[in-house]
Amino acid sequence: MVKLYRDRKKTHEFNIFKISELIDRYNPVAIGVEINGAGAIYCEKLTNAHPDKEIIPIVTTEISKHIMINRLQLFMEGGKLIYPNGARITEEFLSFKQVGKKLEAAAGKHDDIIMSLAMGLTVAKID
Repeated sequence: MVKLYRDRKKTHEFNIFKISELIDRYNPVAIGVEINGAGAIYCEKLTNAHPDKEIIPIVTTEISKHIMINRLQLFMEGGKLIYPNGARITEEFLSFKQVGKKLEAAAGKHDDIIMSLAMGLTVAKID
C-alpha cells in the first residue's frame, strides 16, 4: 500500500474523484472494489470512469472475509508482505479480533486498512 484515502464525511462523487486521482497517479493493473452496500455505486462509477482498467467487484461475507484474512496472514508469516514499524496498519492489527465466527475491529476502531490490503491481495495475481 503506497497511499491511503479515507474520508467518510464526503459525497460519493467526491470520493470517486479522489479514488480516480489515485488510479491515474499509480496506474494499477487491477482494482478491487467491495460491492456490499454503497460499494456497488463506487464499482459502477469507477468502471465507467476507467474503462481501460480491470475493476474487480468483491463481495465480502463472513466466509470470504476469513479467506482473505487467512491469505493476508500467510503472506505476512511467509515474509512476502512487510510494512514499516509504526505504520497505521499495526494499530488496526492490534485491534482486529475474532468474535465467535466474525472477524472485526474492536469497538470504536477500524479495519479499513487491513481489509483494503486483504482485498488487494485477492485481486493481485501473485502467490
